Amino acid sequence: MNRKGRTIVIKLGGSVITDKGRAFKANYRSMHRIAKELEGLADRLVVLNGAGSFGHIPVKRWGLDEGFSRKKTKSFTKTKLHLLRLQEILVSVMSGHGVPAVPFSPSSFMIARSGRLCRAELAPIREFLDLGLVPLFGGDLVPDLDHGWTVVSADQMAAWIAPQIGASIIIYGTDVDGLYSSDPKVSKDAELIETVACRDIREVSRLALGSRMPDITAGMRGKLFEAEHAAKRGVEVVVMNLRKPENLRPILEGKPGRWTRILPKGRG
Repeated sequence: MNRKGRTIVIKLGGSVITDKGRAFKANYRSMHRIAKELEGLADRLVVLNGAGSFGHIPVKRWGLDEGFSRKKTKSFTKTKLHLLRLQEILVSVMSGHGVPAVPFSPSSFMIARSGRLCRAELAPIREFLDLGLVPLFGGDLVPDLDHGWTVVSADQMAAWIAPQIGASIIIYGTDVDGLYSSDPKVSKDAELIETVACRDIREVSRLALGSRMPDITAGMRGKLFEAEHAAKRGVEVVVMNLRKPENLRPILEGKPGRWTRILPKGRG
């Protein structure tokens, strides 16, 4: 069986599905709302999730982003367990709304070198997409050829995987409407940037501020860095607010809305 249609990659930000300021606190309301919007979607879909307070807080607390240390293996295992719990919650919510989510553990099929993904076995993901299932995985501690283990964000995973599975669009779901001329959380004069050409991402990224909460993946700047990789490979990237009710379905249906579109190379 080979299911036709668009392939879409959606990354649910940790700030959307968890309370990033409170350790191991899931945002069930957001999860249910998003799952309801995805119910019955005809497109091929891969869902990735940020680790939020289930990952960033323990990783920072125990220094796991510094690479392998035998003294930290117990903390490593505890953190992996927290990440699995978040995934279990998300899969349960998705399946409860009829979204056939299939959980994957990135550390079982991805390998990094110096913090960047260098290999991944994507055949199982492709096969499940062909069956109409929804692969689901998120930011993780994965094997690293130089450092033993490393943190690989869901943002990086989305940008790395999307071109290889023929995805036409990546949606980065955050807690802001998109990219702004300045930080909208502190400046009333901040203006939403509706469209960014691939060649202009570096300039726009200078305006983006990192997250104020514990976040070892560089916040919005890190997201733009990954978005540039995808856009250069022909994938459109959208940065949008997934904390707003019924904000996801319109973009999936090609309707206009309040978000930022990063055009792939050759289209702007």
